[in-house]
Amino acid sequence: MQDLYIIRPDGKLCHAPLREVSNGADILRSLARSEPVVYRNYPSPGYRFKAGPDRAVLAKKLDRIKLNTWFAPITLPDGTARITPVFYDNGMAIRQNLEFTPPGGHEFWFLCPFDMGREQRMSDAPHMAWFIPGDNIYRPPFSNTYDDGKICMGRNWISPTGTLVEQFEAAVDWFQNAESNTDLRPHTAPIPLLLWDPATMTIDYRGWDDIDSDMQRSLSSWIYDQILTP
Repeated sequence: MQDLYIIRPDGKLCHAPLREVSNGADILRSLARSEPVVYRNYPSPGYRFKAGPDRAVLAKKLDRIKLNTWFAPITLPDGTARITPVFYDNGMAIRQNLEFTPPGGHEFWFLCPFDMGREQRMSDAPHMAWFIPGDNIYRPPFSNTYDDGKICMGRNWISPTGTLVEQFEAAVDWFQNAESNTDLRPHTAPIPLLLWDPATMTIDYRGWDDIDSDMQRSLSSWIYDQILTP
């Protein structure tokens, strides 16, 4: 049986080791005796938060993702002209800074792991998950992410300080403003997922109805499974 953790309204974490209790009264007594861990900033609405005795994950769904990179023209099988990110200057590409809004039924979660010791700092690089509720978790179709969803923040990235939310939002801002390149170029489907109409600069979602299984997330971890499938 797993241990029980309760976060009180004042932001304190109480731990009851269930292996040492046999009934509800024992659980309450164990919680009352527990030494709380104080979080400097209790997460605001809109965040998901999962805590253990020594680590925690803060996550938020992103309603938009910025793509600061190279885009090139492409002709789809039906003859439609579109532009798609190619992440490098291939001789036909131009630099754009476009915003991608996920289609309905698709969620993109930004996740930050924290060491909940005295300093309460980020313990690893942020992660991103492409989550389809009721289906699966996939590798995001963006550059700068590894197969398991960990984000390459670049050699100039310095882990921020501040409250949990301040550190989290600093990481989101860095990711959103970073240049996307070919270092971790995503898998390219027959019809790219990221398409824009060059005449109107509106997003074309036609590829999102047929997700390629090669994009399924390859690594299960505490970060994803605890926060997205509680």
